[in-house]
Amino acid sequence: MDEPAGAFDASLQRRYWAAQRRAQALYDLSTLITSTHEIDPIVELLLNQARQVFGADRAAVFLRNLGEPLRCANAVGLSAAYLEAVNENYRRAAGGAAEVRRQPVYVGDVQTDPLMGPLHDAVVREGIRSLVVVPFIHEDAALGALALYHDTPHSYAADDLAALTTFANQVAVALANARLFSAAERQLRRATFLVETGRLLNSSLEMGQVLHALSRSVTEVLGEACAIYLLHKNEEDLTLAAYTDTRPADGSDWMAYLQARLPRLGGGGIGQAALHGETLLVDGDHPLAADPPDPYRIPFGAHTYLVTPLLAQQRLVGAVVVWLFDPRLTTTADDIQLLDALADQAAIALENARLYERERHAQQAKDEFLSAVSHELRTPLTAILGYTQLMRKSALDEGSRFGQQVNIIWSQAQRLNRLVDSLLDISNIEQGQLQLTLARVDLWTVVQEALERVRASSRPGLLFEVVAATPQCWVQGDATRLSQVFEQLLANAMKYSPADGTICLELTDTDSRAIVRIRDSGPGLSAAKLSQLFRRYYQGDTPLNRTGGLGLGLYVSRAIIEAHGGTISAAGAPGGGAAFQVTLPCE
Repeated sequence: MDEPAGAFDASLQRRYWAAQRRAQALYDLSTLITSTHEIDPIVELLLNQARQVFGADRAAVFLRNLGEPLRCANAVGLSAAYLEAVNENYRRAAGGAAEVRRQPVYVGDVQTDPLMGPLHDAVVREGIRSLVVVPFIHEDAALGALALYHDTPHSYAADDLAALTTFANQVAVALANARLFSAAERQLRRATFLVETGRLLNSSLEMGQVLHALSRSVTEVLGEACAIYLLHKNEEDLTLAAYTDTRPADGSDWMAYLQARLPRLGGGGIGQAALHGETLLVDGDHPLAADPPDPYRIPFGAHTYLVTPLLAQQRLVGAVVVWLFDPRLTTTADDIQLLDALADQAAIALENARLYERERHAQQAKDEFLSAVSHELRTPLTAILGYTQLMRKSALDEGSRFGQQVNIIWSQAQRLNRLVDSLLDISNIEQGQLQLTLARVDLWTVVQEALERVRASSRPGLLFEVVAATPQCWVQGDATRLSQVFEQLLANAMKYSPADGTICLELTDTDSRAIVRIRDSGPGLSAAKLSQLFRRYYQGDTPLNRTGGLGLGLYVSRAIIEAHGGTISAAGAPGGGAAFQVTLPCE
């Protein structure tokens, strides 16, 4: 018997409006997918739209993290007990069948269908009668699934399952895109973090600054606390060098806790990782032996810690430890790779800092020794100078052999006196105690007098050219100290110029600045020498077999000029002579 026309029209109308609702829901979902890379809002919209369109009483979305089984990401109307049971048995029930078949699986009666497997009792207790599971398939990989539940028997027609598959395909593409975007974002953050941390580590050669910068950087990205341990030469105990903890203050002194439990090589997780030179993850799935108890995990309030050794040229210099306390946080393979890369950078920075510290201590010991020697030499040297001066005055004939010998003693005693003065100056400069007696002085007079003193000991044939733009130039300065600088510069010019060379001395003032330029006709300066010229103890090449000093004169000269608020610089090229310029503020 034919169906009445009115009934046929009503059925057709219901199918029409159902198709309209599906199309609108699919459009809404597609619009959201194209506007965001966030998974949570897509999952929430899918749950609401699917329930409304297909008349489900409850719904759940299951997602898979890389390398892990599917777990519930969001659900509506389902108890925590049921979701826990599903998470444990997902692959052994209808969800597993949908994942294997790569298509929707419909269970019309959960009480009798064998597909429910170990979930039969749980689904009956939940009051569910029928369900459908639709997998999210992308490039033949199951990324997740949508499950719709009905409290009464419910059937799904072929077009219903086709519509659900279309929904699932859209979500699968969104999940794949979100994962690609998230992976790219992680790689960018990782690269940025490594670059910024590398810049931070290399911004200082101070060991303490390097260590604290490293511990802070690690806690910002990889964990909630970080400790840096160092291993000193010929020792087996690691020492705690830096520690950062982001836990709220509760009165616990966790740094003291760690200080009281310093790891030994081979002992505990930290000691094992350091001894074997390999990264070690310790958590609930990878615990250490229970005897003796691990003091760095549960007693420390952590559920996970990660240890990476610091190796510089295959030599163990320490270890980095990262802790997690919040049970919601986990350590991923990317985290381990990132910490390994960071440890490589840190090991190099620590080795550089260690070499710098060793050089600094050696330099400090050298300065202290020279300062002590200088003070010890001062008293006998003063006596030598005094008695030699008396001998020079009493010598009747300076041209006699005795008179020449006395003059040699006087000359060498003066040279030794200048060296002692330079060493004492170094000590005062390093302690910030360089003393200046400031007064209003004519800089041109200071320079001219220094020139006369140097010229008196110059070699025959050496020419001096002097150009002064103004007759006088007044500055606030220490005449003795300024004279010391210009005598040093002129003596250097004499030393490096050939016997028939020319030394040019130019005096100018402009824009309230006095400028003194001294240029020689020697072999000039390479770029490498220019970069080292004002360092302590730098002597460079001493030409024409003439003896050099201790390499302190230019270092002291720069300190004196800078103490006057001025600058000193050098320029020159190989074969073109060297030029020094002193600039001072003038009145």
